[in-house]
Amino acid sequence: MKYIGLDFETSGTDPWGDAVPIQIGIASHSLDADYDSLIGGWDWNEITWSEESEKIHGITKDRLASADPVWKVDILAAARLIEYGDLRSRMFNVAVGWNVAGFDRQFVTRWMPNLNRLLSYRTVDLNALVFALVQSEREYADVKRASKEYAAEKISDGGDWHDAYFDAIAALYSFEYLRGLGFKGG
Repeated sequence: MKYIGLDFETSGTDPWGDAVPIQIGIASHSLDADYDSLIGGWDWNEITWSEESEKIHGITKDRLASADPVWKVDILAAARLIEYGDLRSRMFNVAVGWNVAGFDRQFVTRWMPNLNRLLSYRTVDLNALVFALVQSEREYADVKRASKEYAAEKISDGGDWHDAYFDAIAALYSFEYLRGLGFKGG
């Protein structure tokens, strides 16, 4: 298996309606294999921009004005995966992240066909994994917090939890922590 940390920051919260990807982070535990890019080229007269989302991720429309368009980021991200992966059997490329199966994967499917071909339909959605490991809401919050604290300790540069690149790396460390807990669901 090749676990690939994946995260997006978006212009809103509806991936099949008004939101578009504005930043992508792809990570493995090998630093030379990581990829991060802002995504621009959007027509803001046709796409809804969420001021609330901007407050969370801190990416402004002005910063996106000179960013590469999504088609180019798609090609570059796919090329990066080809560079560092054994793609003879892409079914073993597994995207890992918080909400990656329910939210981020929809952006890959809709906007990034080249990257989509390289990632299998397999995903490890960390939220779903935590729910499978615990018995209560309180336990969910405790385990999720502990996994994110573990990830933060493993990443030396601090980082920002609303930066796609940081989140992609942190997802892999959170997954490492959760795998160490074992499956206790019932």
